[in-house]
Amino acid sequence: MASFSLFSGQNSEPCAGAHNENCQKDKTGGCETTTCGYSSAMILEKFPEVQQLSASEKLIFVSELWNDLEAHPSEVPVSREIIAELDRRMEHFRQHPDEFTTWEAAKGRILGSRP
Repeated sequence: MASFSLFSGQNSEPCAGAHNENCQKDKTGGCETTTCGYSSAMILEKFPEVQQLSASEKLIFVSELWNDLEAHPSEVPVSREIIAELDRRMEHFRQHPDEFTTWEAAKGRILGSRP
């Protein structure tokens, strides 16, 4: 279970599907269903061949899914809580730029420490 939750509510956790900002798993019943109507295994039940893949093939599949999401960022749902957190972090960066380092500087320190 993640230590950071974007959702609030008793006996609930975020739905892995992130269907909307109100989507949470209900843990009060025997079956874990979500308030948005999806069960935790519904996708795997719809595509049972995914369960037959080897671990290596599943990693490749997940990578391909991720690349597809990356190719269509406007279709990825983003909750108000995530947007607010990103805004908070950007504002902190703008007010305290000296607390941060660029990727180039970090990479240089990492690669520079190699023998």
